[in-house]
Amino acid sequence: SQTPLSTMFGRGKPEFVVDRGNEVKAKKAKTTTEAEDLEYAVLGFGNKALNDVMGVSDTKKAQSKTQGVLEEKTAAWVDEDDEVVKVDLNAQARLKKLRKHDNEKKIKGRQYASRLRGQFEKVHGKPTWAETSLERKQAVEEDGDVDVDDTDGLLQSSKPMLAGRKTHLVRGVLDITRVKDANSQQRADAVIQSVDFHPSSAAMLTAGLDKTLRIFQIDGKKNTLLQSTFIRNLPIYSAAFSPDGSEIIMSGRRAYFYTFDLQSATVKMIPQLQGRKEKSLEHMWMTPDNKMIVFSGKDGNILLVSRKTKHLIGTLKMNQSCRQVCFSGDGEKMFSTGDEGRVYVWDLRTRQCVNKFDDEGSVCGTAIHASPDGQRLAVGSNSGVVNVYDDSFLSSTSPTPIKTFMNLTTTIDNIKFNHDSSLLCFSSRMKKNALRIAHMPSLTVFKNFPSQRNQLQFTHTLSFSPNSGYLAMGNDKGSVPLFRLNYFDGF
Repeated sequence: SQTPLSTMFGRGKPEFVVDRGNEVKAKKAKTTTEAEDLEYAVLGFGNKALNDVMGVSDTKKAQSKTQGVLEEKTAAWVDEDDEVVKVDLNAQARLKKLRKHDNEKKIKGRQYASRLRGQFEKVHGKPTWAETSLERKQAVEEDGDVDVDDTDGLLQSSKPMLAGRKTHLVRGVLDITRVKDANSQQRADAVIQSVDFHPSSAAMLTAGLDKTLRIFQIDGKKNTLLQSTFIRNLPIYSAAFSPDGSEIIMSGRRAYFYTFDLQSATVKMIPQLQGRKEKSLEHMWMTPDNKMIVFSGKDGNILLVSRKTKHLIGTLKMNQSCRQVCFSGDGEKMFSTGDEGRVYVWDLRTRQCVNKFDDEGSVCGTAIHASPDGQRLAVGSNSGVVNVYDDSFLSSTSPTPIKTFMNLTTTIDNIKFNHDSSLLCFSSRMKKNALRIAHMPSLTVFKNFPSQRNQLQFTHTLSFSPNSGYLAMGNDKGSVPLFRLNYFDGF
């Protein structure tokens, strides 16, 4: 039998009332309706609870307009023991960051709670539910979200609560969460040189100087190891999934390279390219249209290899050593940079250089990446500067950067746009935590990443998942820290 609501919420017992003649009479309480019981349990009010709530809201709003200030909210619950408890900030290493000076040792519980709250807001920002009405109104004016003054609509409908996801990526604070390391089930024994996500499945590869290719299923919780393959003669410097997701290409400081077939789980060695006397093929990329594998050769040569036959089909020549290469979203154009800080624009259909320009302020280009929408090009140099150009770089011989990021001071090794060109991540392996993420619509850097909690070590490589749900980075410790970008849905 079902338990009545009145009994469930503890309101079914009789009430005893003492009259003026000291005559005690047992008087059974009037039975309330189920709706009233539920209203009492949820809202904590009697009849007309909604009117009571709206009346309080209207009163506070009127007082705020009259006084010109907002009343400070009081805590719903206060622990009296906070005044008695003492917390030793030197007891654990993670508590030391709460100290205001090095000699501080013990603080009261109330101070400890206040500093924890401040540390949380410093890293993650202030939660929306903890903001005052004035702070929410200012946030709305800046971000263009729901109207906070519409109290009646908020109480009478659940729509604003269900439609909480912002329609655009907001600058300033990035909603990012660290999850379990991508290779936590089997870490590498050496530096991670390559990480790459599968184009259509929730999988990721890691490879490095321990000569081992590992493939993991990525879910942010277990990150199960699917495959581990040892390549005897190849410390791996570059590894990537093919655009169609059927195989993996691996290369290093050898004249040959390897392929790994994902259907048969077999490894095949591709011998030295005919007509070339290359000693190293450590820098490798694949065109988005899945037609070619591109290697950086000696003396400024760029080697074009057929993805299907694995034979050399062409060579392009720069007037400097080639350091980095990237492609337009459709795979028709290629961009390269090198030792003299000059950027080359190539048409892969005609295999001709159609434009070249000097990267402003650069003497050595070390990283380059084009946005998938084709509107921007980011170029990094050995001085730690990242220049961002608009699409005028395709034809102009002296384009001016629309933004220069100077957040890092050592050589830029990695630059990556995410899938919708709204984020730009760049890093240097020369310093710990030398990584930044930029908000491209506003051309500003997110101030909350990396935080003090997220120790990234020396980042050697990084990659976004196909729909920007995850960001992975390989470091010198053989680990692959994995972060969930909460704004983006899916993988």
